[in-house]
Amino acid sequence: LIVATNAGFFASNDNGATFIAYSGHNLPSTDYTQIAFVTDHYDRLYTASDGGGSDSGGLWYTGDAGVNFASLSPPILSVTALAVSNDEVPTIYIATFRASDHVAAMWTYHDTGASARSPIPSPTPIASGTRVSPLPKAAVTPAWVRVLWSSQTPYVALGTVALLVILLAVVAHFRGRRG
Repeated sequence: LIVATNAGFFASNDNGATFIAYSGHNLPSTDYTQIAFVTDHYDRLYTASDGGGSDSGGLWYTGDAGVNFASLSPPILSVTALAVSNDEVPTIYIATFRASDHVAAMWTYHDTGASARSPIPSPTPIASGTRVSPLPKAAVTPAWVRVLWSSQTPYVALGTVALLVILLAVVAHFRGRRG
């Protein structure tokens, strides 16, 4: 039984009566997002962590049923999702997210059973949710124009409408009390 949680990575060999903590050595002690197995190779286990917003996230594997873990060194340390194919040479699919600029990316590894290697460097994709503004540089653009073109505009508009509704309700309440 293996449990990967936001409080650590644990294993039990006695159906959950006792647990051994795997986190702390070369594994982080918090914020695991997933674990995955290759069913034809019981000794291969993969675990991912987003690091809870810190640089301690990553992707690790063990080829000896959890005795030793090695990092697969993903290009972005915040690993948010993990899937493993059930092939003889498994393919590991990971999704990463970089909070500083909202870049989400997908990566693949082929586990040949050899030592872990970093993937071939490639340009980081730009997140589809970001807006590219056709406006001039921020130093020249007035603040109110930057607000209109930001991704927060719908939330600002919704908040403004909500405040207007509350203000109208207060005015209607006081007018009703006078009459």
